[in-house]
Amino acid sequence: MSGATLERRLERLERENRRLRLGMLAVVAAVGALVCVAATNPAPEVVRAQRFEVVDAKGEVRAILGSTSQAVALCLYDLEAKLRATVQVEDDGTAAVYVQDQKGEASARLMFAQDGTPGVSLFDGRHQVRAGLWLDSDATPGLRLFDAQGEARVIAGFGEDGGPTLNLCDQAGDARALLSLDAAGFPALNMWDKGKKPRLALGVDKDGSAVTTLWDTEGKVRVWLRQDASGCPGLNLYDANEKARAGLTLVKDGSPSLGLLDEKGQMRASLLLYPDGSPGLGLLDEKGQTRAGLLVVPGGSPGLTLLDDKGKQRASLLVVPDGSPSLTLLDDKGKGRAVLGVTELETVATGEKRRTAESSLVLFGPEGKTIWRAP
Repeated sequence: MSGATLERRLERLERENRRLRLGMLAVVAAVGALVCVAATNPAPEVVRAQRFEVVDAKGEVRAILGSTSQAVALCLYDLEAKLRATVQVEDDGTAAVYVQDQKGEASARLMFAQDGTPGVSLFDGRHQVRAGLWLDSDATPGLRLFDAQGEARVIAGFGEDGGPTLNLCDQAGDARALLSLDAAGFPALNMWDKGKKPRLALGVDKDGSAVTTLWDTEGKVRVWLRQDASGCPGLNLYDANEKARAGLTLVKDGSPSLGLLDEKGQMRASLLLYPDGSPGLGLLDEKGQTRAGLLVVPGGSPGLTLLDDKGKQRASLLVVPDGSPSLTLLDDKGKGRAVLGVTELETVATGEKRRTAESSLVLFGPEGKTIWRAP
């Protein structure tokens, strides 16, 4: 290689080195300038805007944070650009989280009301609320189930005494049935008609008695059925003034009795079946005093007794086992003074007993001695 050629190559390398040094100086100067700018303009502490959007790698919007005149909200979208979740705070202070279905319709909502009470709502495909779970301001929980028209039909919660309750409502939202337990755990069932009048109540008392009450269309108690703790049942029937007029009971030995009462609540008639199987009927006056009694004894013999206002027996009509009749009239001391029909007479001297004929009439003195007879 000639000297001239070598000299030209050296000159070209020198020029390239000068350009490289100049380029490096420019880069250093630019970096220095950026450093200076960064030092004099730090990152802002607050970024303000009305709307922020987050997009994925394809540029599709996946989240929006923004505000309106009524609320501030964060909206989340799926791959098909369908709204699937919303977090928002409304102007009245209500905070809510919505979960949307594949069509973008809200299907669930978690909400904190302005007073801080939380609630969860579930929606159908028409955005109609169908179920709600909430806590009242006193932290009492409740559950509501709604029909397709948005009317609450089932309400579960707790009563004032802390016992659980279940309300069933009609299409107008009026309570028609209530199932409850009181604080002590005793159950009750109440039912109302369309006029909001009570019609039926079923419950268990603290003593273990089961009680059923029926009302008429005017809200008056008309039927009361009870089985006490010992297992004895009783049924009372009431008039339109809620006065008891009839009562049917069974005592512990299984004997039934039926009582009929007047409008003042006084027993006036009583039908009984005694433990030995004998039926009896008692008629009472307005003071509750028995004045007449009809009885059939186990052997089949019937008897009728009439009493005065002091409860003293004054007349007795019997049919003895052989079918013979006997009518006895008694004084105010209970002594028989006259007998029409069969009776037994005793001869004082001999002690002999003799039965009178059915057609006989015997009169007795105050001491029980026969003073006249025929035949």
